[in-house]
Amino acid sequence: MYDKEGSVLRIETTINRTEEFKVYRAKQGEPGGEKAWWPLQRSVGELWRRAQVSAAASRGEYTINGLRHRDVRRQLWAKAGNAQQERRRAAAVTRQLRLLRAHGLLRKVSGPHRDGVTEGGRKIITALLAARQADVEPLTALAA
Repeated sequence: MYDKEGSVLRIETTINRTEEFKVYRAKQGEPGGEKAWWPLQRSVGELWRRAQVSAAASRGEYTINGLRHRDVRRQLWAKAGNAQQERRRAAAVTRQLRLLRAHGLLRKVSGPHRDGVTEGGRKIITALLAARQADVEPLTALAA
């Protein structure tokens, strides 16, 4: 992300491993065939889908493919533990994500151990982050 010539904020995205993303299309060589979700290719014909993926990426981390439980564990515990600690940590993350799913903040995404943030979850997370960064004194002055 950079400010181009002081007038426009530009966001650029580079996709190195396109196969992690999916595109809804017919099988290659069968243009009139039944459509299904296939790995995204690096062809010009799927440039539109890469543009969609890039736009989604600019909205935030983990919004495209969801977050993996493993990624959450690494964010919470930077230092690796022994096998028993890792099992306990994995179980703790699973319980917390299940709770967030029950409240409608997360939804299951296709793939092993992945969850995505719902639209309602995005709104709540944004409100919580704004409240966390808010200064109480100006808010109190406005209320008075």
